[in-house]
Amino acid sequence: FPSHDNATQQKLKATQEAIAANQAARDNFRGQMGDALALGASVAIPVKLAADREFNLAQIGTLTGMSTEQLKALQKQAEATANATYNSYDSVITSLNMLLAEGMKIEDAVNLQGIIGKTATASNSAIEDITKTANALSASLNIKDAATMEQAFEKLVAAGKAGSFELKDMAQY
Repeated sequence: FPSHDNATQQKLKATQEAIAANQAARDNFRGQMGDALALGASVAIPVKLAADREFNLAQIGTLTGMSTEQLKALQKQAEATANATYNSYDSVITSLNMLLAEGMKIEDAVNLQGIIGKTATASNSAIEDITKTANALSASLNIKDAATMEQAFEKLVAAGKAGSFELKDMAQY
């Protein structure tokens, strides 16, 4: 029986080694899955952002009937506006969509982007809130051109500084 004990011991040892190897393989697999999930997330987020950008441009194209070439030019113009006004490209495109959805002509909406972006930055407001204010001013006071809109925003900023309700707060409500 001693040889049987030795064989049993060897089988037990082999089984334990197989269990340890299996455990190591599972741990390695878990690590690989975690890496894959992290990689998937790091790839999925930019892909979603790119898809959102394409969707927003397509939406502008649908609202305005712009051609692909015109949309590419608009995209470059929106990028330049974003850089010049210290806003994100996405917020500029969102602002354009908001103005167009309220019935503003594309030319007027594009011309207002610089003013809206600068006002948002200067008042520390979300560009979407300033866009809502621009829509309200356009609808109620029939302001369409950039110069008049800029004067209106300057008056709102001055009124906010004079009182205790700044443009940032006004734009939210």
